[in-house]
Amino acid sequence: MNIFIFLISITKKIVLYVFAIPLLVLLVGCTSHSPKIEADRGLPVYGYIEDVYVESDDLKLPAKLDSGADTSSMNALDLTELERDGKEWVRFHIIHPQTEEQVVFEKRVVRWSTIKRHHAESVRRPVVLMKVKIGNNDFIRSEFSLTDRSTFEYQVLLGRNYLNGIALIDVSKKYQAKKQW
Repeated sequence: MNIFIFLISITKKIVLYVFAIPLLVLLVGCTSHSPKIEADRGLPVYGYIEDVYVESDDLKLPAKLDSGADTSSMNALDLTELERDGKEWVRFHIIHPQTEEQVVFEKRVVRWSTIKRHHAESVRRPVVLMKVKIGNNDFIRSEFSLTDRSTFEYQVLLGRNYLNGIALIDVSKKYQAKKQW
């Protein structure tokens, strides 16, 4: 009887190691990153860090591409609220990374976004339309929430509102857009 139980135990282990584990590895491998998926969608594949042009070809900034963020965000230093013709506007500047000069923008506020934070009060941010270009794409006008990102490594964060339908992100790579030009 003990030999019978021992043989069943060994048989289960053999089946597990010979069939089940290789099958599992095969299945997981088939669902991982596949170049065929990229080709089928016809979208360029960018790294999680890319250079973008903001408002013109003269202002190139490194940006973080973040599919986890709903809305894109941009650095806004000395953010000042204005009113023009009864509409809300903001004035802010960013630092040009090549010249270290201030680049000033004045933009109409299209809406306000409330950011809920854990263990702190909610923050209200203005959202404006900015033209941004990445890779071979034309400039795309998209919503950006404005906040002081000077403590962040990147002045621009591109979220799903910008990326949806124009690019895929390979989080294991950086600066892939320039390789596609």
